[in-house]
Amino acid sequence: MQPAIVPTLPPGLASALRAAGFRPDRVGIVGTSSLTRECTALSYAELGRQVDCIAHNPARRGIGRNDVVSDQSPNWREFVSLHLAALWIGALGDPVVISRALALG
Repeated sequence: MQPAIVPTLPPGLASALRAAGFRPDRVGIVGTSSLTRECTALSYAELGRQVDCIAHNPARRGIGRNDVVSDQSPNWREFVSLHLAALWIGALGDPVVISRALALG
């Protein structure tokens, strides 16, 4: 059974979502593949489900409020999900962004 996660979004992010007229069916994030130029969009609801799913793994391992979660990933839309998942469990996100040249080899 997955642990219950109590969202701990920073007040600024939560208020920005409300101010933007947050609706689950609206497009929340758009990503374009640097290789194929294919565009992928996720609604806020889809993004929320992805963040919730990702957040369960570190939470199950005891990572939570005020812990530092570092990830090294290219500037892809999945990076946003990883970072929001860290915030969701109250952790401090520490992204290590790598250059496009390194990401593509």
